[in-house]
Amino acid sequence: MSIKEKKMKRKNLLNLLPAGLVLCTVFACSQDSVLRPSKDESTGKWGYVNTAGKTVIPHLYDTAGVFSDNLALAVLNGKIGYINKKGKEVVPFKYEQGSEFSEGHALVVSVGKYGLIDRKGNEIIPPGYDSPFDFADERILVESDGKWGFIDRAGNEIIPLKYGTALDFVGETALAELDGQWGLIDTTGIFSPLKYELVGSFEGNYAKVVSNGQCGLIDMGGQEIVACKYDNIYAFSNGFARVTLNEKAGVIDTCGREIIPVEYDDTGVFHEHIPPFMTGIYSGMFIENLITVKRKDKIGVFDKTGKEIIPPKYDGIYFFSEDMAEVRLNKKSGFIDKDGNEIVPLKYDYVRNFSDSLASVNLKDKWGHIDRTGKEITPLKYDEIYNFSGNRAIVKLKNKWGYIDRTGKEIIPPKYDDNGFFSNGLASVKLKGKWGYVDENGKESFPKE
Repeated sequence: MSIKEKKMKRKNLLNLLPAGLVLCTVFACSQDSVLRPSKDESTGKWGYVNTAGKTVIPHLYDTAGVFSDNLALAVLNGKIGYINKKGKEVVPFKYEQGSEFSEGHALVVSVGKYGLIDRKGNEIIPPGYDSPFDFADERILVESDGKWGFIDRAGNEIIPLKYGTALDFVGETALAELDGQWGLIDTTGIFSPLKYELVGSFEGNYAKVVSNGQCGLIDMGGQEIVACKYDNIYAFSNGFARVTLNEKAGVIDTCGREIIPVEYDDTGVFHEHIPPFMTGIYSGMFIENLITVKRKDKIGVFDKTGKEIIPPKYDGIYFFSEDMAEVRLNKKSGFIDKDGNEIVPLKYDYVRNFSDSLASVNLKDKWGHIDRTGKEITPLKYDEIYNFSGNRAIVKLKNKWGYIDRTGKEIIPPKYDDNGFFSNGLASVKLKGKWGYVDENGKESFPKE
């Protein structure tokens, strides 16, 4: 994460509110008081009313926020201040931005500089910093004139603002750059240079480092977990990361062990649900705790222990749905289970995912249904077929639409010009230019002439 991204993260976290912002979108979130902000539509000014709608604090303000810690942020004459539940000004209206109070403190901005106030309006940390900061930290990372350092909660400088780049403390160390040299700062402010040309930010417990153009990993204490030997190391996901070397790819775990040797044309990234990108046919992704690998344009699968489940032999492997995944080879598709067994032979031109234990399949431009054993339930004779909605599925034959049941039997023969899915026992249908309804047994209802 870059320093710019960290600034944005802090700004979002602290919810700084500019003086011109109308806060009505968050009124309903207030748990702090029976008083709620109210706008006088005749004057456009804001005040506060009680649950009976009676005005308690006059409508004087340009904007009024919810109460938090018994104080509310308000705007008067374009400046932010804070009032109590009696309408008394507790913090003068002199700031450009401010956050809600949390644990007795609020972040404020004056003349473009960030500071911290307490509930009495005392400036615990006078506005003087160029970036928002997280005052919940014991050691607060701050920036001034492009230099970074740390202060304590009383505003005392505990680590000088001399670093060109610095990140928050993670445990007992913080990553920083000083005069082009990366290193770790401990809690006493001692800077220990690292031997690397570049150090990335810590993601979890690890940071990527670069030495002589090669990538490795260090932990929060600066210990090298993975030697600098890869061309690139990608982000960890579920405890595993993709690595590349000499245009080959493999996978490592958080201990640096190569789970998948770096010998494949491509690999993916572990993901519990949906892969990070989608191309239709997977050419190197981790899917549902399985790793897809690619070699000579063929796709195979490993498990998380590094055991090969399917050797690289398919042109493509799709999502698992109901523990079955489409595989494709030589322009034909079938299905495998999670052990790599070919349950449905690769003989269809196209297939769709399993849903309710049935899958739509196509051969020679005709569609039907198969079950999880590969048995053809609905004959492959239709021009189009859809998944079941309840106990009926839409089919199309010779440009007419009808419905079948789960055994593949035509309950309502294809005769309609258009139709819809069943809902609450009825489906809309069009016949001879007129729309009506049909029930699941084929009984029709059309408007009378």
